[in-house]
Amino acid sequence: MMEFSFLFLKYFALCFLSLAVVSSIPSFLSTPGREWKLVGYLDMTDPTQQCPDSWQKITSPRSSCGKKSTAPCDSLNITTSGASYQTVCGRFRGYQIGSPGAFHLSDGNVPENLRNIETYYVDGVTITYGVPGNRHHVYTYAAGFLESGGVASSPCTGNGDPPLPLVGFDYYCESGNAGPYWSLTDFYSSDILWDRQQCGGNEGTCYNPPDLPWFCKTFPATISEDLEVRICTNQGLDDENVAIESFELYIEVPSIPPSNVVAITIAPTSVNVSWDQLPSVSGNSYIAHEVRYSWLMGNGQLGTMYVNTGGDSNQLVLNSLQECVQYNISVRAYTSQGPGLFSSSVLDSSLNMYAQVPQPPEVQTSAFTATSANLTWSCPLEKIYTVISYSVNVTANDPSSISANGVRGLNLSYYTTVPGNQRYIQLKDMSLGKGITMA
Repeated sequence: MMEFSFLFLKYFALCFLSLAVVSSIPSFLSTPGREWKLVGYLDMTDPTQQCPDSWQKITSPRSSCGKKSTAPCDSLNITTSGASYQTVCGRFRGYQIGSPGAFHLSDGNVPENLRNIETYYVDGVTITYGVPGNRHHVYTYAAGFLESGGVASSPCTGNGDPPLPLVGFDYYCESGNAGPYWSLTDFYSSDILWDRQQCGGNEGTCYNPPDLPWFCKTFPATISEDLEVRICTNQGLDDENVAIESFELYIEVPSIPPSNVVAITIAPTSVNVSWDQLPSVSGNSYIAHEVRYSWLMGNGQLGTMYVNTGGDSNQLVLNSLQECVQYNISVRAYTSQGPGLFSSSVLDSSLNMYAQVPQPPEVQTSAFTATSANLTWSCPLEKIYTVISYSVNVTANDPSSISANGVRGLNLSYYTTVPGNQRYIQLKDMSLGKGITMA
């Protein structure tokens, strides 16, 4: 995430210093549990950046990238590297050159009834996914030639033509020319397009999407195709152009948990947990992993602990565990935006065999005196679910006792319970001749 943060800080600082525009990081990028992949980025306020080969570099009065060919659109492919996504978010900043006509293109060399997403339907920027011949609309940034109106102005001024039905409400239109006149060659550098700033005249009542200057588009189903950004105009470059100063495009990728989580006992109270490393997401790398382990305590309540490991490590040793306890273990990854999903729970591989009824533990005695004894015992031979408790049965033959039918020497017994996480007991106040058994 370090590179991602740097890009944002650099971008917003430059906007603030050179353009006096204050922007904030959008809420969708800081929502915990959501993963975003930066797939497209351009910032021509950075003197080290160059325009893509398919666009021409404009150096004055603002460094930017514009359409450079006589074709209806000049295209830039935005690779998503095969990632699956369902939401695209981004923003564009640009400038008006000459007299772009927004959605009023009936005076162009393609009849209005033939205009569609494969040709040009806007003077501005169109974002699509798919391939030529099978493009699908994502978002449109239209450039009108006057803020105050006119048939070639933004449709929201009350005079401009509406967008084609394929666009719907996924567009924003703005002009950089406050009027009342226009030029075929002027670069309108004093009013940045698509930032919802300096919207004078009729433009002040424009359709304003709520997330401006950002847009977000969610599709009905998951997509894995590349995105495409095209700068389109229906007239020659001596009449109109649109210049892009900067843009950012993100896709939301699934917040997947680590896979192939394995837990192996390496000591009586230690378990090594490992998992497959998740692929790094550009601009949103994994900064930590968290291992969660839980167990059933002696009182029947569930105990849970969390242990973190930094960076891209894909294993962790859990220490100071309890013997004869089954642990459920899962792992999740962290980015700077927060945690992802936990993996499915796994068990320590040495605890994958269960017995319905455990065999008696092996009992050892020490400090045996006439009236006391210390007992210790090992885990049951079969691996079982977490031991809740042990029952210690003490039996004694009392020669002085007489039954109701006159039989001397009764076997007397009593039970005491020991918590499952304790494998020892000290028996006191014992009399000679008492035998001890364990159950």
